[in-house]
Amino acid sequence: MQLLQEECQKRVKNKDMTKKNKSILFGGITLFAISYVVYNRWEKRIFYDEMLKRIGGGTVNFSDLKIWKPSFLIAINQSGRNYQTYKRDVLREQALKMNDALDGLGTKNEQVISIFRFFNSKVGIVELINFYNAKYTIDLKSALEDDMSDYWLTKIGSIVSQKPDVIYN
Repeated sequence: MQLLQEECQKRVKNKDMTKKNKSILFGGITLFAISYVVYNRWEKRIFYDEMLKRIGGGTVNFSDLKIWKPSFLIAINQSGRNYQTYKRDVLREQALKMNDALDGLGTKNEQVISIFRFFNSKVGIVELINFYNAKYTIDLKSALEDDMSDYWLTKIGSIVSQKPDVIYN
């Protein structure tokens, strides 16, 4: 019996973790943990992107915004309800700022973004579009697409898509 205990103790001592074994084990566990985190982030990003697409969120195509369709304002007017509108002075001021941002050498992207943020609803933005198109005889949508990069157009699309269609009185 004594001999058996001594043999077991020798085997346990020989099986002790050396520095090399500990380094290999620690490195393996670390590599596994990093791989797991990267994989989960990648999977979550794909999952969230897919969910946003299905519910209509995520990146918004600038050209597909309903503010560019004439039927949008017609449908709002056909509802027969009174809604919030902007005074001509306000529209003139914002159209002047928009023209200043788009005119000349280079586009003042932040100024354009602030103009789109100024309005409380999509109807307000449509009023600006109509006023701008009539005053400057330039299609605002085309001017924005010509002068701004996809990054800024997507940013505008995101801002517009988060606004309510109309604010009723």
